[in-house]
Amino acid sequence: MKKLIASILVCMPIVAFAENVEAPQIFWAQKPVQCGDPKDIIKIPEQYGEKPMMTGDGLAVLPNGSGLPVRIVFGVNTETGTWTLIEINGENQACVLGSGKNLTLIKPDNSNKVGT
Repeated sequence: MKKLIASILVCMPIVAFAENVEAPQIFWAQKPVQCGDPKDIIKIPEQYGEKPMMTGDGLAVLPNGSGLPVRIVFGVNTETGTWTLIEINGENQACVLGSGKNLTLIKPDNSNKVGT
């Protein structure tokens, strides 16, 4: 992941000085997501034997520029390779942002540890 980020950062000056290159257009989009009470949403990954592998606190930026505190939970079943990404937006709402299969776990480079 660090190599990918480093590669992107190295290429950024090249893109900035290239002639006739348009900047990527970033826009707000809506997609269907499953939302409900967090107690009910957390049952979805449990049905697939997925256990929380990663959690983190974040901020969902809204179109008006304001932020909404969120908690992210990434559930994984290491035997079957299924995964589910959940965003918890407070006490009364959580949403499944994505789910899938064929998960590949990549061993992190622990030379620069992040977090606790």
